[in-house]
Amino acid sequence: MAALVLLCLYAKAQDKPIRLGVKAGVNVSLFTNTIPPFDDTNGTRYEYFTRDVRSSGMAGLTAEFLLTKGFSIGAEILYSTRGMMYSERNDYVVVVDGNGSRNARNRFVFVTDYLEVPVTLNYNFKPSAARTWIAAYAGLAPAISIHSKTKLRYAKNTDGDGYRASNENGALNDVRLINNNILFGIQAGDHKSHVYADFRGAYTLRPVFSRSTVNGRNLETKMLTMTIAVGYKF
Repeated sequence: MAALVLLCLYAKAQDKPIRLGVKAGVNVSLFTNTIPPFDDTNGTRYEYFTRDVRSSGMAGLTAEFLLTKGFSIGAEILYSTRGMMYSERNDYVVVVDGNGSRNARNRFVFVTDYLEVPVTLNYNFKPSAARTWIAAYAGLAPAISIHSKTKLRYAKNTDGDGYRASNENGALNDVRLINNNILFGIQAGDHKSHVYADFRGAYTLRPVFSRSTVNGRNLETKMLTMTIAVGYKF
């Protein structure tokens, strides 16, 4: 929020145009290390779970402060859902769709949701007179953790004994309250419709967790996120 205020004051002092907007998209995120209870699954209920990404959503407000010669400064306020997932095949549930039949999967999800304030330096590769535009950017995204938990979700069906497994929610402790991300991306859009696509990668500069387990592995666990979003500039 402080960064947004400073950028607004700077733009006003320099008499530069400001473009506000909205954006929404999909995050695909992954922890860099295996964390409990999946660091030692032999002989446990998680023995057949395999590592997977979490697909989730993001949305928020954007502002672009035009400078000169293709350069601009971007600032955003985003609600960004992240985390990671492990999954296992469910032999009791078969999904039939246009691609044929396949076994459904049970999913264990680590939920780490953030309020983020990305600030970026952007460069537009095409002249302002062009109908379409493409820009690259890089920057930092401070983030505050606002929601974290674990979810175990079983595929919806009854097994052979007539017993249906119950979904479970659990605590995800010690998620770092304040983190920071380095990010980079590409945007491409249309001046007439004001719509653009945004492809972004982000990596946490600090570990996701603020303290370790007994074996200390969580001290180095970070997170990688890829985002595909669609935005509109007013």
